Amino acid sequence: MKMTNEFIFCKNLFSTLGRKESYDLIDSSNLSAREREVLYTRFVKGLSLKECADLLVIEENSVSKALHRSIKKLYKWIENRENATQILSLLNIKPSKYPEVNTSSIKSQ
Repeated sequence: MKMTNEFIFCKNLFSTLGRKESYDLIDSSNLSAREREVLYTRFVKGLSLKECADLLVIEENSVSKALHRSIKKLYKWIENRENATQILSLLNIKPSKYPEVNTSSIKSQ
């Protein structure tokens, strides 16, 4: 899988969070059930693509595609949230650490 900014962001995000916080973030996003499962098994449980495929009883290529989609969607979901800065601060992540997350267009509350 190509290491995009979104992939690196998600990998770092989930390695920073605990299991409960990761699950809560994934669960509150706008992802489909399959996309949530793939993110959780890959990043939170730390399974390989093959292990994810075996656990979810789908092809490895399907895991890869769903993972790619879910990473992009989660990244956009966080980026487009009016409270993205608050989300990141709740997760103890400084927005400047991830400059690819554009928080400059977020309205102050």
